[in-house]
Amino acid sequence: MIRIIVGPEEQRFSIHEALLTARSTFFKNIMTRDCVEAESKTVKLPDEVDPETFALYEQLVYTGMIPGKRFDTEMYAEEPARNREPHEFCAKEYENLCGLYILCERIEDPEGKTAALTALVTKLNDEHVDENRNRIGCFPGKKAINIMYEGTTEYNLGRDVLVDAYAEFAKDVPREMPAAKEVPVEFFRDLAISMISDGSQPKLDRLDIGLYTA
Repeated sequence: MIRIIVGPEEQRFSIHEALLTARSTFFKNIMTRDCVEAESKTVKLPDEVDPETFALYEQLVYTGMIPGKRFDTEMYAEEPARNREPHEFCAKEYENLCGLYILCERIEDPEGKTAALTALVTKLNDEHVDENRNRIGCFPGKKAINIMYEGTTEYNLGRDVLVDAYAEFAKDVPREMPAAKEVPVEFFRDLAISMISDGSQPKLDRLDIGLYTA
C-alpha cells in the first residue's frame, strides 16, 4: 500500500501501489526512484490538494466510476429552495469534478482526466434541463470556474468544457453571469471568442463528449 497524505491537516489515504502506479506517472516515478518516499511508501501531496477531491480519485481508482447525483427538481420546487439559484444545488459537485480533473493532470493520470471530463460533460448535458426539457440553469458556479482556471493553463480542454457550456446554454436560463471580479478575466476572454466564432452556427442541445476526450 502507498500512504498518501493530503491537505494541511494531513488526512491519510492508502491505495494499492500496483493500481496507483499503473495509471499515474507521477506516483510511478516516485516509487521507482531511490528516495525516502519510495522506501517509506508515503507521499505527501501539496497542501492545496483537497482531501475531498482525493477521496473522489480514490473511488475512481478502485471502481472505475465517479459517483454523482441528478438535480432534484422536486426539492428545488420547495421552500426555501425555490428562492435560490438552481446552480447552487450543483455547485459542490461541479467544484469536485473540476478539482478531480486538475488532480489527474498534476499526477499525470490521463485516464482519470478523461473520466473527469466525461463526468463533467455528462452532468452539464443532463442536468441543465428539467424533466420537461426546460432549461433550469444548473451550471458550474464561480468557484468551479476559478478552480479550473487557476489549476490549468491556456488552451486546456477543461477550460473549454466550462466555456462551451456557458456559450451554448447559459443565455437560455434564468441566472446571472458571474461578475468580472469574481472569476479570472481569461474566462470572459475565452467566452467572448467562443460566442463570436460560433455565432453563425446552429445552437447545440448537448455538448459533444468526443470533442474533449479524444
